[in-house]
Amino acid sequence: MLDLPWVCMGDFNEVCYERRQELKLANSVDISKSWTNNKRLKDKLDEALSVEERYWYQRAKVEWIRYGDQNTSFFHAKASTRKAPNKIYGLIDGAGHWTEVRGESNPKQDCINVVLEGVQSKLPVQLSRMLEGNFSALDVRKTDFDMSPLKAPSKNGLLAVFYQKSWDHIRMSITTCCLDVLNNSGSVKGFNSTVITLIPKIQSPKLVSNYRPISLCNVLYKVIAKVIANRFRNVLRGVISEAQCAFIPRRLISNNTIVGFECLHRLKRRKRKHSSMAIKLDMS
Repeated sequence: MLDLPWVCMGDFNEVCYERRQELKLANSVDISKSWTNNKRLKDKLDEALSVEERYWYQRAKVEWIRYGDQNTSFFHAKASTRKAPNKIYGLIDGAGHWTEVRGESNPKQDCINVVLEGVQSKLPVQLSRMLEGNFSALDVRKTDFDMSPLKAPSKNGLLAVFYQKSWDHIRMSITTCCLDVLNNSGSVKGFNSTVITLIPKIQSPKLVSNYRPISLCNVLYKVIAKVIANRFRNVLRGVISEAQCAFIPRRLISNNTIVGFECLHRLKRRKRKHSSMAIKLDMS
């Protein structure tokens, strides 16, 4: 797909029309004399339609669709439907005034100096050494191929599927770059830029709080982050309290809500002489 020059311009209608006309002209000739040429033209048309399908598939962002679906109006309608509500025309500021959004903000980075003292280690020596060990090329490859191939692209426009399909050709460069950052504290300056996108939480949003910001990271940056996360995942159960329900597999943040509701329900139903009480603390 990437080696077709017309894909960069996106003029699918023109290319498909030209190839349909070529095939139509070839079909008007005696088929017995031009079967090979007809097959070649049909293959070219199928290639163009397949590329167009994948292009609209990416824009549609419907993960339950799989490769091989027909190129129908669903892809076009879905992409157009997503584009309209995601466009930000303006927001209401803190004073209640409507302000049109122009340009992009570039806030200064605050210097944060946080020192954690008196935190006792909860990990045994064996797990601590495992965390401090060097990463391998296998860690990088496994993480790359575990990523969703068609997630939203970053600033350079490359999807994870590009790295997966081209792994045999680029694995040395990708592995060397990732391991230099992971094992040698290399710089990520060349690929740590992100595209911040605001996702509306409601229909017709007007306030900043109506949007949920997400950062579209470079695939290479995500691979490095996921490699580190995969290693930490093995020790989370040893450092996270049993009372905490977030960031633990098979635990839901709603579990604590259910426990709290049941405790209050029990207190209300108690008929003993000595009553109990619950204290609500604002921990924020």
